[in-house]
Amino acid sequence: MDVQWRKASRSSEQGDLCVEVADVPGLVAAQWRKASRSSEKGDLCVEVANVPGTVAVRDSVDPDGPKILVGRADFHRFADAIKSL
Repeated sequence: MDVQWRKASRSSEQGDLCVEVADVPGLVAAQWRKASRSSEKGDLCVEVANVPGTVAVRDSVDPDGPKILVGRADFHRFADAIKSL
């Protein structure tokens, strides 16, 4: 996946407190679904979406908020670890 990274507007000018952000192709049109391990009441829900090469994760309470992108293999290891708890 080819993305263009840029320094976030809230990063410090000194370079010691910097975050980089990128627009990810496919994220805007992603089809989100409630993760199977989310709460039935809807108060502890995580949504996931397939994006080319990655799995996107977001908080269902704040769908316009930040998203985390995780490589597929790493996401599957993470999910397997949670299932074993």
